[in-house]
Amino acid sequence: MTLHLAWAEKIRTGKAASLGAALFLICLAKYHAYFLMAFLPLIIWLRRKPLPAQTRKMIGRAAGIGAVILIAGMAAAWLLIDIPYEPGGHILAYTGTEGVSLAYLWNHPSKIFGLLYYTFYLKADHYFYTSLGGLLGWLDIPILHVLCVAMFGILIAGALRAGEEECRVSKGERNVLWLIALGCFACCLAGMALSWTPLDAASIEGVQGRYFLPFFLLLFLPLRRLPLKFEKDPTAVLVSSMLLIQVLAVNQIMMS
Repeated sequence: MTLHLAWAEKIRTGKAASLGAALFLICLAKYHAYFLMAFLPLIIWLRRKPLPAQTRKMIGRAAGIGAVILIAGMAAAWLLIDIPYEPGGHILAYTGTEGVSLAYLWNHPSKIFGLLYYTFYLKADHYFYTSLGGLLGWLDIPILHVLCVAMFGILIAGALRAGEEECRVSKGERNVLWLIALGCFACCLAGMALSWTPLDAASIEGVQGRYFLPFFLLLFLPLRRLPLKFEKDPTAVLVSSMLLIQVLAVNQIMMS
């Protein structure tokens, strides 16, 4: 909703109130994990008060130089700094076996590439089916394939323009959105690799597709650049359809 309001022509009181209520519920239920989402409305302010072109260029150059310095520094640190690895130093509570640790990855960098490769190779379909609550937790309850497809269709449709909306996402904004999504995706995988993945695992364990749903919104938002758009505002239909899909998914879980 924050992203929608950031590119909307006008912000109506009802939508602003809905955004506030959603943020309140998120902080109330998951304040220790998702409280940073409360700062998302700042995107609206930044979008409506764009920085001067010269300032944006300076920030872009500084970000590029900073990225080069960061990569060079990490490479130098890996070559010069020795972080000792002690077997058995990181035991996973749920398995009682040794888990992947930062010290192990520091001394065995090839493990990083192996985990990433097999995670995408072995778990791509798993992430898709768990995006709607399938295989939740320790349960082995699948969700109908058509429900997952419909949910992603709604997410894509929600990113398209409607009516007389002419605002589009610039190429620079598109690249920033994709970089943010990629960074969030990488942080999610890194967190589960260090806290949930056994040392002998071929892929990163503990990650489910629903973790990535906020990132998909960032990936789909650049679709506003397309000439394709709805004649009328589809918000009511999309919200109702998503609610129906959620009800059907919960029903399937409860009946299994």
